[in-house]
Amino acid sequence: IPLYQSISIGSEFYLSTLEEQAWVQFKSRNLVASRDILKILISYFTSQNPQSQIFGADLYFRARYLQAYIELVSQNREKARDMFTTLKNEIGRFKNLNLKKMSPPRDLNKKLLELDSMSKLVKQEYHYISELRKFIKNWNTTTDLKYLDNHIRSLIAANKEISTIKTLGNNYLDYQKNVRRLRDAEATWIKDAISLYIKKSQRTFESLEFKAKMGQVENFWTERTEGKRTLADVLETYKNEVNYLEDRMGN
Repeated sequence: IPLYQSISIGSEFYLSTLEEQAWVQFKSRNLVASRDILKILISYFTSQNPQSQIFGADLYFRARYLQAYIELVSQNREKARDMFTTLKNEIGRFKNLNLKKMSPPRDLNKKLLELDSMSKLVKQEYHYISELRKFIKNWNTTTDLKYLDNHIRSLIAANKEISTIKTLGNNYLDYQKNVRRLRDAEATWIKDAISLYIKKSQRTFESLEFKAKMGQVENFWTERTEGKRTLADVLETYKNEVNYLEDRMGN
């Protein structure tokens, strides 16, 4: 905990360290401290405008999940039930409203071959790339975003070079073929990266949605048996389903 607390509020990892502190306190059964940290973390997102809440939403929903789980462990079953239900519904709405916006157009390859400046990314026809860059910046390490931007810049440079070569006549046909091969390779890398990031985002929220549903199940059994059936028993009952989905979703 002291190591986590040494991260300054201005660090890009600050919110992540709050989440880690909340989990450490929970595992140490310092539930009051964990609740207090989660309130700070969640209030950061709820104080933002709705558009800003999209970015970092995985962390926000994980914090909400832990918040509900603490109430379950504390035997506040009615409150836990309401929190898990609300969480599941909110994740479902988020998937429908926001993840669909990240889907690239069918003519993605054509658009990439026409991309000749970074400033063009702000145009509506490249809006999905701008949105994806924001998701990557907030959900992953900055290294992921640097890789994507480096490949985009290489693609732009190749597109510009091809335009220049076309004005030089037939003496540069071999060179033009080489640049086109480079350009096509960069376009393929970007298309694959976009598909991967979208898939990772979808799996993240499918996993969180499933955990919220499992929280409802655990709460149901705890309430039905008046706590005689332990949470471990519930998880053992659903072990195969949990393992299957967790493996499938890469968690």
